[in-house]
Amino acid sequence: MAQDNDDQILARNLRADVEGACLLLSYAAQSGLEIKMETAKTITGAKVLLKAGQLTGGEEALFYLAYEEIAKLASPVTVDGLNAASEARKTVYKWFVLPFYVFLALLVAVQIYSLIGSTAYKNVKGVRDEIEKVNRGLEKKKNKSGERRRRKSVSLICK
Repeated sequence: MAQDNDDQILARNLRADVEGACLLLSYAAQSGLEIKMETAKTITGAKVLLKAGQLTGGEEALFYLAYEEIAKLASPVTVDGLNAASEARKTVYKWFVLPFYVFLALLVAVQIYSLIGSTAYKNVKGVRDEIEKVNRGLEKKKNKSGERRRRKSVSLICK
């Protein structure tokens, strides 16, 4: 039982080391550091063999030698430093970039709502102005027809 637990811990540590070595290898390649072909092959081969569950003791030893080499090459950068930078990037994205996009989306929504409201207000104002214009025209016609009636009535009275 204790042996199984120890084996699981060792397997977990080996997996973490392989992931760390791959991370350093990626960093070194992106930074333009001169990586030996054998070092890159050993690290990537260990990753493939570990996934397949076929990593032997000799291959594990070669992996750790390659890991040491890539760690020295990438120094002063460490796996912990790269992981911390990755976490910081995720935190910045989570707390600053995503809220910025949410704010931007809300701003666009408010602008669209404002544009629609402004257009509707102009249309309503235009219709109201048109109604007032028609009402004035009707009042003028009413006043003219009222004057004609008065004139007729005055002319009838005068006769």
